[in-house]
Amino acid sequence: MMKKSYLTILVFCILFVVSGCDGSGGSNSTIGSSNGATNWLCFTSKADSSTITTKLTENGVTLTEPIPVIEYSTDNGASWKDFKFNIYDFSTSTLTSEGTTVTLAQGEKVYLRAKGKNDSFCYTDDITIRNIRFVMTGSVAASGNIMSLLDKKCALKKIPCKVCFLSLFEDCTVMTSAPELPATELEEACYSDMFKHCTSLVSAPALPATELSPGCYASMFENCSALEEAPELPAISLRIQCYEYMFRGCTSLKSIKVYFNNWRGDYPSTADWVNGVPAGGTFYYKSGLGDLSEGNNKVPSGWTKTQF
Repeated sequence: MMKKSYLTILVFCILFVVSGCDGSGGSNSTIGSSNGATNWLCFTSKADSSTITTKLTENGVTLTEPIPVIEYSTDNGASWKDFKFNIYDFSTSTLTSEGTTVTLAQGEKVYLRAKGKNDSFCYTDDITIRNIRFVMTGSVAASGNIMSLLDKKCALKKIPCKVCFLSLFEDCTVMTSAPELPATELEEACYSDMFKHCTSLVSAPALPATELSPGCYASMFENCSALEEAPELPAISLRIQCYEYMFRGCTSLKSIKVYFNNWRGDYPSTADWVNGVPAGGTFYYKSGLGDLSEGNNKVPSGWTKTQF
């Protein structure tokens, strides 16, 4: 009798653990892990009270692309609700449709993911632009996979559209850490302005893509005044405007490591990328990079140059 009961309990436990790994909730041990479908975008409150909401703007022209549909959970994925956007008129900045605001006590978390699969987030047809931004109060640490906003199973490694995450966290001055950005195939301006003016951001996410797109990281960390170390930049070849203004105004920056072998002079891919960065840091480079001149467009002035 004891043996049979033990086997019954064992089978139940196995089924419980497996059921928590499919992106539909379940065991908390899978939530926020670095693999599997439950690595959803997560915001954790570091203050007594923090809020998470959004601001969506359109320029008044009707777009054919649907607005992305995302959902959120405050109970570790056990249940989900639609996360609606605050929609503002582009020309007047007036609120036209009220969205969701999540309030978190210290230590509480909210998870966000696509309700199914979103082929676009921010959207442009070269004439009209839709822009979605998160708006935060209190103190918030971000974690998890940003791609969960596009694919609830977090399997997507390709950015599906240009300007996809344009300005997504711009002006989130209370955000202390960034989510993972695992995409290896980028689109034009996909991360442009993404963390611009995030003055509390102390560490940058890894940027694993080795092939770049025009403007993909332009102004990405501009005025991130608490950022001390740039993410490694593994791409060998640069594209037009790919690093333009990327670290401009990063007044605490002390380290940059690059793998590219040419600064691309026809239109500087690194135009003003380190304007305002103070002296005293270290610039790490590969042997193929011959030009080590200093200035706002190249190696920061007064930095040590170290080959690796």
